[in-house]
Amino acid sequence: MTAYSGNKEFIVIRWNDNRIVSVVSNMAINMEYNHFTRWSRKDGEWARVDLPFHFHRYNQTMSAVDRLDQNVDKDPLALW
Repeated sequence: MTAYSGNKEFIVIRWNDNRIVSVVSNMAINMEYNHFTRWSRKDGEWARVDLPFHFHRYNQTMSAVDRLDQNVDKDPLALW
């Protein structure tokens, strides 16, 4: 879904991985996909997964921030 706010264009994307994940982005409006394979426990074979470019880009650039958030969530007093 592409939306507008004033004169700015952005895109809203929902993707179902293990759970539903939503992203709002003004970086790229077109829907491009990266492809990868993942083992499917349900089917017992390798399955091709289409990952929206916005999630791929997020995963490339935000992994350290996510890891910090995960550690803080686990033990919030460890940083002090």
